[in-house]
Amino acid sequence: MRRLNWTKVQPSEESIWKEVVTRLDSDAKTSIDYAALESLFGQTEKTSADASDSVGSTPLPTKKKDSLIAFMDPKKSMNLNITLKAFKGTTEDVVAIIRNGDATKVDIDHLRSLFKVLPDKEEVDQAVEHEADASRLAPAEQFCLALSRVPMYSLRVSAMIQTGEVGPTVARLRPQLEGLLTAADVIHTSDSVKLFFAQVLALGNFINSGSYAGNAAGFSLATLARVWETRANEAGLTLLHHIVATCSQQPADLLAFTSQLACLQDVIGLSVEALAAEVQAQVAAVALTASQLQAAPPDVANTFIEPVTSCSMQLADLQQLVEQLEQRRLLLANYFSENEKKFRLEDCFAIFHNLCCKIADARKELERRAELKAKQLRHQQYQEERNKELERRQSLRQLADASSPRHPERRSRQADVKRQQEADSERLADVELRHKKRRVRKPGYLTSGADDACLLDQLLADISKANYTLRGSL
Repeated sequence: MRRLNWTKVQPSEESIWKEVVTRLDSDAKTSIDYAALESLFGQTEKTSADASDSVGSTPLPTKKKDSLIAFMDPKKSMNLNITLKAFKGTTEDVVAIIRNGDATKVDIDHLRSLFKVLPDKEEVDQAVEHEADASRLAPAEQFCLALSRVPMYSLRVSAMIQTGEVGPTVARLRPQLEGLLTAADVIHTSDSVKLFFAQVLALGNFINSGSYAGNAAGFSLATLARVWETRANEAGLTLLHHIVATCSQQPADLLAFTSQLACLQDVIGLSVEALAAEVQAQVAAVALTASQLQAAPPDVANTFIEPVTSCSMQLADLQQLVEQLEQRRLLLANYFSENEKKFRLEDCFAIFHNLCCKIADARKELERRAELKAKQLRHQQYQEERNKELERRQSLRQLADASSPRHPERRSRQADVKRQQEADSERLADVELRHKKRRVRKPGYLTSGADDACLLDQLLADISKANYTLRGSL
């Protein structure tokens, strides 16, 4: 017959199954058509003769009569077989590890997978019923039979998982919790944080003077982002750039906290609530295992009592760190005058981490602008020196050209002198001509030769000096 794969339950006194069993005994069995069930769900095996006849002359291998006994759910059986193969050992090896309770010899992930598919008590009891035919049991059923010889096997596997998990969990959570405590202490004790906040408060009150936001005694951490969101009149600059530039000119290092808070890089993004919840979950699981071991047989309790106690002590240390973090949260909330109920350490750390990043960016921008300004100043000085050198060379060239006969101004002056000499020559010829004409006088008019000679000599002298005035008549 084909199997109906279901999971059996143990009925309680008030369950429906008591009444169902009663009716089954009285009515249901008589109304079942067993012949129809056999015809619909019966499985027939072909004989070797029928198989050879159906194929023809080619004989087929006969089916093995002794089939394996399998009573577990097929899906669960398959998952159990896959999990057992992951241990890379025989079934006896896996059972020996469970009996000894040594979690260091196996991977914790394999134990978790095994715990999910461990056979229940009913499946183990069925395996015990087939102990006489142990060789015919399927691999998963053979594992069930082997587990029947290990008392409290489920508790053993659970205890192995807990003791194996606590060590890596503590090694992972301890640095994170300690890093959060260190960051909180640095923020609370840093003098540069106080000086920087005082600088921001002073500048903010000056900017907000005369408004409702002026004359403030402090500001919330959430509004600290407004420092780098407030833009200046100069393109690309904000109030944070001005604050960084001002702090750089102070004798005290007001920005020292940016290097002191380098530890924020390791803890940013961590959730204190999630870490505390994980620690509490581990504590609860180990406590449950410890309580179960107290009610377990002595051999089981003695196997795991020491590692479970060690795990409890390690988790107690983590609980103390979580309590210290809660104390730091309340301390910083009061330190920054924040609401204790809404204040979260991860939000505070994110604000300070963002502030440090913005300050680093502002420093780079200011250095870039200073370098660009210095470069422009050097270029301006170079241009001024170059212009002065060009002017000096131009002056020397003009002086050299002025002394040369080919200089345009010199040639122009020579041309003017030549034209002046030609004009003077023409005037002299005209004067001589008129002088000759005047020598012819009317009868009875006497002239003085001395006077004429003196007048002519004076005229020639004026012409040679180029210092004379034309007159209408001599």
